[in-house]
Amino acid sequence: MNYEYSHPRKQNLQLDSLEEEILLGLQICGELLVQSKDIMLGALAYQGWLEHGRCLVIVNLPNVKEVSGAIELPMGLMLHNDPAIKFFGAEELLKQYNPQTEGILVVSHTNSNYCIACACIFAPSFPPQICYEEIMSRPAEFDIS
Repeated sequence: MNYEYSHPRKQNLQLDSLEEEILLGLQICGELLVQSKDIMLGALAYQGWLEHGRCLVIVNLPNVKEVSGAIELPMGLMLHNDPAIKFFGAEELLKQYNPQTEGILVVSHTNSNYCIACACIFAPSFPPQICYEEIMSRPAEFDIS
């Protein structure tokens, strides 16, 4: 499995230390998610592809400073035509990724003052279609709610 971060909006921002810390926390969380939940991420990405076309998997972290290896967060889909795609800087990623072998993950942190997000293209251990078929064939072993 692999992942590649893209930060097109970061180039135009003057980030302070808090924002840099949050971005680093989001990147670490994204890496942990891809490492520990790559089959779930791949299955969700493929389900989105089947039902809606190009989309991305999104996770919003309630607290960036308390990330652990056992991440249990709600994951959702954002469709390719959602206006927030621009905000997350994922427009080009949506055009570039191959839904047969990859998915897009956006990890964000939102509070009343700001929203910061990191987007990455990831390739799960198995092709997303295989991840999806595996999860659908054994739903009791996976939390697919």
